[in-house]
Amino acid sequence: MGARSRFITLIRLAPLLLTLALLAGGCTTNDPYDTLTDFGDHSKTVRGLFWPVLWVAIFVFFAVEGLLLFTMIRFRRRGGERQMPKQTHGNTRLEVGWTIVPSLVLAIIAVPTISTIVDLARTPQNALQVRVVARQWWFEFIYADPADPNRAVSVASEAHIPAGRPIHWTIESEDVIHSFWVPNLAGKQDAVPGKKNDLVFTARQPGVYHGECAEYCLDSHALMRFIVIAEPEGQFNTWLQGQAQSATARTTGSAGRGQELFLGNACIGCHAIEGSAAQGRTAPNLTHFGSRVSLAGNRLENTPENVVRWVTNPQQLKPGAKMPAFGGTLSEEDIKAIADYLHSLK
Repeated sequence: MGARSRFITLIRLAPLLLTLALLAGGCTTNDPYDTLTDFGDHSKTVRGLFWPVLWVAIFVFFAVEGLLLFTMIRFRRRGGERQMPKQTHGNTRLEVGWTIVPSLVLAIIAVPTISTIVDLARTPQNALQVRVVARQWWFEFIYADPADPNRAVSVASEAHIPAGRPIHWTIESEDVIHSFWVPNLAGKQDAVPGKKNDLVFTARQPGVYHGECAEYCLDSHALMRFIVIAEPEGQFNTWLQGQAQSATARTTGSAGRGQELFLGNACIGCHAIEGSAAQGRTAPNLTHFGSRVSLAGNRLENTPENVVRWVTNPQQLKPGAKMPAFGGTLSEEDIKAIADYLHSLK
């Protein structure tokens, strides 16, 4: 076989090799962006619909392609033939057949599809209500205070939910269109300014599930992430009761100095710390900041070093962030003191 022949063979095999590579790359386990899991009742229901529809589609594909190949081979022009083959037109049986068969296939698929849509739209009576407010570029999760239903408990970028209990998410936006998506647990739901959308799903087992915005929303869209922490209901109730309490913080040493700086600067115009003079509502609530695992919309691990980096220059870590940089107005020592204070908030 010459070099030219080998090159042509390789070109012909390239699509097959590429397809196999893509399939192999998709065969992963514990993928936080796998939507066909049984971690949530929503994702499990969607998976139950996806696979039968996929197999029907595969069957239709091979049936159509098989008939096409058969026709191309059976009725190809053979060597020495000069005259046009006999032309046919208006085969009623064929036309009726290829109209009825696809209609039946679509009708069969429509039954479980509509049933699934109706099933996923139901809101169980015992669902926990969580309000989701999408902002550039972070998610706020708002719960009713268990001791006072008229009072709200707000957390940023980390939603806690009881495993095994339905959650009714009411989703809205404060600025542009966003999309709330927790791949392992459920499908996407848009957050639209001036409109409230609903999504209901249950985490079937405890775990940490990654979510993100799935609708392009400008500068830091790719960094607009969050986590959903599913835990036993007793543990969740303890967490929620703790979040409803005012902040407790160290008021001595570096943390005490950080408290003075935080409450004496523009921070209180945007951030809230319950039990203090900070009552801003346009930026993440920091009441129990020290107990969170991440910061900056789940962009960074919550460590004192990362808090210092964030306060010094937020735009460097999250382009377009609406928080101003304090690296030019506060000293390194002052910023470290603020980080110590924030980390003492439990």
